[in-house]
Amino acid sequence: MTRLVLSLVLSAGLVLPAHAREATSVRCPSTDSIRREILDQLRAIRAQARYCGRILFGPAKPLRWNQKLFLAAKIHAEEMSRRDYLSHRGLDGRRAGDRIVRTGYDWEVYGENIAQGQLTVSEAMRSWLDSPSHCSAIMEPDFEDVGVACASTGGGGSPYWAMVLAAPMTQARR
Repeated sequence: MTRLVLSLVLSAGLVLPAHAREATSVRCPSTDSIRREILDQLRAIRAQARYCGRILFGPAKPLRWNQKLFLAAKIHAEEMSRRDYLSHRGLDGRRAGDRIVRTGYDWEVYGENIAQGQLTVSEAMRSWLDSPSHCSAIMEPDFEDVGVACASTGGGGSPYWAMVLAAPMTQARR
């Protein structure tokens, strides 16, 4: 039996920094930069106990970068940017779990964080950590893999971010 741990969203009005609203076109960091920075930050964040709202999470093991989860995040970030909307549901009705399956990742549990307007990995991470539900996804000990993408192909150039976290289906559950 598969389960969905979290499906989270930050509204654009809450996470769009003032300097991003003024920009007409903003470039996302490179994929290599995002991968390097996100893994470094996640390793440091998950290495320590952390409160996400009122819930205390103990330290969690480091996450691994997963190219399939990156592809699921990239597909969604690009669609949100191109169509200028912020939602976990794609315009085709699909959710993160559907996008993950389409990449060939056989998940047991997954979560997704999305955001709009942050210019750097650090800004996106800070926004997610400031939200109890997004922070909980980051600290969820069941997650093993992560992929993060940023796209700014439309929507006035405002960056759209998607973080997909998951754990693969175990042999016992197949």
